[in-house]
Amino acid sequence: MKSRLKIFVDWLSPEDRQLLSWGNQDNLRLANTLVENAVGYFQLPLSIAPRIMINDSSYPFIPLVTEETSVVAALSKNILFVNSRGILKASQTGRGFIGQIHFPHLKSPS
Repeated sequence: MKSRLKIFVDWLSPEDRQLLSWGNQDNLRLANTLVENAVGYFQLPLSIAPRIMINDSSYPFIPLVTEETSVVAALSKNILFVNSRGILKASQTGRGFIGQIHFPHLKSPS
């Protein structure tokens, strides 16, 4: 069985692999391309939540950068829930980046 990291790296483009390999360096130049007024750079854990269908498209994983283990665990558990019952339909309203999942027709959570 392939490791999670091997599956993830195999899916990346060569350019993305190069960016991932920079993870152990203090790279203020990269930070400046991501945010204004960067004064430092630090790492956070990179996790994946595996195998989900969204809007009729299959994704091998969703990458997550967070130090909060409960976020990864909750998303992984919810993916199992959704996958056992169908697919997730997603849409966007407004221009914000905050997201939520809403189950308007859920009869039973089990």
